[in-house]
Amino acid sequence: MHKDGRAVVLETSGVPFYGPDGRLDGYRGIDRDVTRRKKAEKEKAAMTEQLTQTEKLASIGQLAAGVAHEINNPLGFVRSNLNTLSEYLDVFKDLLALHGELSNAYEKGEFEEIVEFREAIEKLKKEVDLEFTVNDAGQILIDTNEGVSRISSIVKGLKDLSHAGVGDLVSHDLNNCLKDALKIGWHEVKNKAAVELDLCDSLSVRCRPQQLTQVFLNVIVNASQAVQENARINILSVKVNGQAFIEISDNGPGMSEEVRKRIFDPFFSTKPVGKGTGLGLSIAYNIIKEHGGTIEVDSRPGLGAKFRIKLPLANEAASAA
Repeated sequence: MHKDGRAVVLETSGVPFYGPDGRLDGYRGIDRDVTRRKKAEKEKAAMTEQLTQTEKLASIGQLAAGVAHEINNPLGFVRSNLNTLSEYLDVFKDLLALHGELSNAYEKGEFEEIVEFREAIEKLKKEVDLEFTVNDAGQILIDTNEGVSRISSIVKGLKDLSHAGVGDLVSHDLNNCLKDALKIGWHEVKNKAAVELDLCDSLSVRCRPQQLTQVFLNVIVNASQAVQENARINILSVKVNGQAFIEISDNGPGMSEEVRKRIFDPFFSTKPVGKGTGLGLSIAYNIIKEHGGTIEVDSRPGLGAKFRIKLPLANEAASAA
């Protein structure tokens, strides 16, 4: 506490000193007032977090039309399937009604009605191809469930991505982050490049999953925007020397040495004005650094680009802590 009543942050450094008899007499040290520095660091951290969130929301905004399309596709066949199931339900109701009438005729011993209802049931079964209808209804339910799951996974991915990303680190499989990023950016990618996934069984790291999903989404979408004809994007994940290793490569036009050196600089972009914030890869760099990892790019003109990301595995990170 300062004499004027202000709370201050002090940084102290000192050394012990001893008397002639070798006993500890005290410490000599220097106190430095680092209140302003700590305040500046706190403000910088808050600004970085705000920029990260802004870039994240900008990415979602740019992908919004594509994401809407990806949701509308399964939503369309879910709606169609429900209409078909409604028609099948009417058939089943008619059959149940006829069987009810047939049961009543048996109870009353009305033989002419029994014959009439049995013939009506057989006629309806042939008209609707009952065996096909029953089998198709089962398949429609399976397809509808898959469509709903697809919509749910896209919405969950967007929800996770848009989260502010603060809080404690958790153990999470990086492969799931890669898959989530691909789901969210799929509409941007699918018509531009063939994607090949080569993922190891499990790649658990201590991380904030939504932040790493954002990193992978930025790199994947950038790759899809860079490639041209006969385009390929390869995504690899392996364990190497106690680290998680991710490589996202493309066969696009590549980068000049000047661009490659500046690719992680804030506000640097090769896109036309208004097509990007120039923050995506800079924020990706900071996120990976905060997770104790590295991100680098290997690229030359005409030879595509390879983004390589290394992060400590969960057990290695825990040992280091």
